[in-house]
Amino acid sequence: MIRRIYVVLGFIAAPFAIKALQLYTKVTNSPRVRVLVTNEDGEVLLLRGILSDGKWTLPGGGIKRHETPAVAAWRELREETGINVPKDSLKFVRTLTRADTQVSFTALLYQLSVKRTALPDRLINPLEIRDVAWFDRDKLPAPLSSIAQAALH
Repeated sequence: MIRRIYVVLGFIAAPFAIKALQLYTKVTNSPRVRVLVTNEDGEVLLLRGILSDGKWTLPGGGIKRHETPAVAAWRELREETGINVPKDSLKFVRTLTRADTQVSFTALLYQLSVKRTALPDRLINPLEIRDVAWFDRDKLPAPLSSIAQAALH
C-alpha cells in the first residue's frame, strides 16, 4: 500500500521534475546517456521511473561532472537495474538527437548484451524505478518513450 502511494505521488510530481530536468539540461547543454540492453533471447530491457511520464524507456541518465559518458552509462545501468558488468563492456552505438527522439536533450546510446539472469529478481532502486522488465522486440509495451523507439529502430 505504501509503495502504491509513493508511485502515485511520483506520478503527480513527475511533470515538475521533468520540467526541472529539461531546464537543467538546457542551461548546462550536457548530453545524457542511455543503454540498450539485450539478452540471449533477443529481449530488450526497459524500465519505468517513479518521477516520469509513465513511458517505458531505456536505462540511463545524466553524466556527472568529470565522468566519461561510458562510465555514466555503466553507473546508471547498475543504479537503475542492478546489472553489474565490467565498465568496458558497454559499446558506444550512436548519438540520438532531438530530431531522432523529440526530447530536449542529446543522448549517447550504448549497447550491452547480458544473460537474462543478470537482472536481479527484485527492484534494486525502488525509490527511483517503478518497473524493470525484459520484452520481446515484437511485443514492446505501451507507451514507449521516443528515445526507446529511436534506439530500437
